Amino acid sequence: MRALFSILLVILLAGCSSQPVKIGSKDLVESRILAEMFALLLEEQGMQVKRMPALGSTGVVFQALIDSDIDLYPEYTGTALAFMGSPRIGDADEAFAVVSDGLSQHGLVMLDRLGFETGYVVLTSSAVAAADNLETLADLARPDYRLRLGVTQSFAERPRDGLEPFLDRFGLVFDDVSIFTEADREGLYDALVERRVDVIVGLSTDPEIADYDLFQLEDTTGFFPVYEAAPLASEVALERSPEIAIILEELSGRIDDAMMRSLNAAVRLDGRPVNRVARQALYDLGLVDRMPRERTPFSASRWRLKPSAPTPVLKRCVPCANPCVAAMSICCPRMCRSRHWQREPPGWRFRLRFQASRQKAAGWCATTASRQ
Repeated sequence: MRALFSILLVILLAGCSSQPVKIGSKDLVESRILAEMFALLLEEQGMQVKRMPALGSTGVVFQALIDSDIDLYPEYTGTALAFMGSPRIGDADEAFAVVSDGLSQHGLVMLDRLGFETGYVVLTSSAVAAADNLETLADLARPDYRLRLGVTQSFAERPRDGLEPFLDRFGLVFDDVSIFTEADREGLYDALVERRVDVIVGLSTDPEIADYDLFQLEDTTGFFPVYEAAPLASEVALERSPEIAIILEELSGRIDDAMMRSLNAAVRLDGRPVNRVARQALYDLGLVDRMPRERTPFSASRWRLKPSAPTPVLKRCVPCANPCVAAMSICCPRMCRSRHWQREPPGWRFRLRFQASRQKAAGWCATTASRQ
C-alpha cells in the first residue's frame, strides 16, 4: 500500500512540473553512466529530462549546478569535502553528514548514497613493485628512487587532495610527471604498461586495474578521504520537482564497487554506448521494464574469434606478453589487452584488412618497380 501511494504521488507530482530536469555530468565515463541512469530512471516515471553530459571538470560542473544551469549531477563525498575546504574524513557516515551540512549553505542537497566508492589509488606494475620493493605510498619517498609519475589533469588541479598536496604529504620527488587529459585516461594506463611511466594515480573503479593486473600501493596514512557517490541536486530543482528525490531513492545502496567497475569496463574496454550500458544496469536492477536494444544482434561467429579459427599471423603483445591476433604482422591495439578473444568494437577487422591490403599493394608496387 505504501509503495502504491509513492508511485501515485510521483505520477501526480510529475504531472505538475512541465520544466525538464537538466542532468549534467563530468567528462568521465563513470559520471556519464550514472547521469544516464538518473535520466532513464526519471523518464521511466514520466518526467521530462534534458541531458547535458561531459560538461567538463568538477569545478565546471559544480559551478553549473550553483548557477542553475543544471539541476543535478553525480558527485562524490570526498570531492565535495575538498571543494568546501573541510579536513579529510575517513568515516563514510561522518563525511556524508559533514558534506550534507556544508552543501546546504550553498542551496545544494546531496541525496542518498548509491552504495559504492570511487577513490584515488596509486598504482604500479607488479614487476616494478617487486623489483623496487614497493608496498606502501611511503616507500616512494626513498631518496634513491627517482621514478616517473603519471596523473590526470583533474588530479593535478585538485587543491587539497591532488598532486601538490600528495607530493608534499609524502615528500616525493619524481624524475618526471606526465599529465593526461580525462579523455585520455586510457592513455594513462597504456603509459604505465608500456613503461613510459612507473607509477600512476588512478581511480579504484577503473577497469584497467584488473585488466592489466596492476599493483596498488597501500595508503597507510589516510591521505585520501572517502569518495562515496551520490546524486547532488539544487534545492531549487527539488522544490520545483520534489519527485526527483523520491525516484532516485530507488538507486540508494543498489550499486556496489564491482558493479560500477563492470559498467565502466563495458564502455571503456568493450566499446558499448553509455545509454545502452546504463539501461541494461537499470533493467538488471528491476528499475526499468525495457531492455536496451543493440544496434546489431550479437553473433558469436561475427564478434568473437574462435581459438580454432586459422589466423594469418600469431603475434605476441609487447606490453602484456600475451598472444594476440595479428593480420599481416599488424597488431590491432584493441587486442593488446588481457581480454583476448572477447568482443571488439565494430570496424576493427575492416581496419586490419585495409592495412593489410595497403601493405600488400605497397609490396606489389615495389616488386613491379624492381622488375622494371
